[in-house]
Amino acid sequence: MRSDRPLILAVIFLGAGLGVLIGYCTGTTGFNASYPFTSSILHLEMTTIGPGVLGGLTATAIGVLLLIWAFLCAIVSLFTGPEISRERVVERLSVVPREEADELDEESEPEHRRHFWSRSTRGSDI
Repeated sequence: MRSDRPLILAVIFLGAGLGVLIGYCTGTTGFNASYPFTSSILHLEMTTIGPGVLGGLTATAIGVLLLIWAFLCAIVSLFTGPEISRERVVERLSVVPREEADELDEESEPEHRRHFWSRSTRGSDI
């Protein structure tokens, strides 16, 4: 199971959601650092108004869910092993018109008839 697509979507949704929430923010922040680190304070007051509340919160929630999904996909891919590549088989059709093909069937052997995309089995034509 591949986790790259849900991870990309999660980053996009989280970035958009947090960007909208912060873009419509009317709050204040303050940071106070001092030598005894026990008295250091980070104060963040965030008030978002308007359409940013519903849009930003919804996009952020979707981003978090996609991030959880991508994480679970990554865990599953660890235990399932490598993916098997599947080869597509394309039916080869003759490019010779029907009348000429009937004449060619009578004149030559079918093993010498080649299509323009086939490799020669007899060696090099150079």
